[in-house]
Amino acid sequence: MLLERIDSIKRSCNTDKEPVIYITSGRTFRYDIAKRKPYKAGRKEDKPFHFNNIHVYLVHVLDAVVVTGIEADDQLAIDHLASGETTILCSRDKDLRTIPGWSFGWELGRQASFGPELITQEGYLKLSDNHKSLKGTGLAYFYSQVLTGDVADNVPGLPNCGPVRAYSLLDGKSPDAMLSTVIEEYKNVFPDTWEAELTEQGQLLWLLRKPDELWQIGKVE
Repeated sequence: MLLERIDSIKRSCNTDKEPVIYITSGRTFRYDIAKRKPYKAGRKEDKPFHFNNIHVYLVHVLDAVVVTGIEADDQLAIDHLASGETTILCSRDKDLRTIPGWSFGWELGRQASFGPELITQEGYLKLSDNHKSLKGTGLAYFYSQVLTGDVADNVPGLPNCGPVRAYSLLDGKSPDAMLSTVIEEYKNVFPDTWEAELTEQGQLLWLLRKPDELWQIGKVE
């Protein structure tokens, strides 16, 4: 089933190249950054029955890259951006859709496939029909997460800012205007500590573009 899935992804991406597979191992730097809420707290510990068997197969047969200190998503982003637009990111993780370049996510259960799509740095936002969730790409989606937080990783974001408000604040704006809006919103809620609060949330949500280069307010490459 694993090999069939990989072949299906390759067909969807119109390539016969073998993939580079990445796996996170151990604690990452984000656990130390998170102060307001513990990073990824509350996740279920139980894994699928064959989880360990597949892990061993990926590493020892398919030569998966085991990533330590940072997350596999970070290393994917770093290598993708360094490839000179010769690679495509293939992942179910929505966070990787903030990275410019080609991206693909395969269908899984009730979750629809994504792309292949060429993502711009600016990106876009889409509000769900029921107004309960946001989807998007690029900086637009990153800044929306800084406002709404990310329940999956226990990142709180800005208190009392949901998808509808984030969409109304950011949709259609330039990256500079989006950042200015986010700063003003944080100042309104955290008048004395807004810079530290915004930096924490941004660094928890921002995927590394270069090794050891954390997100800083006003510095985006």
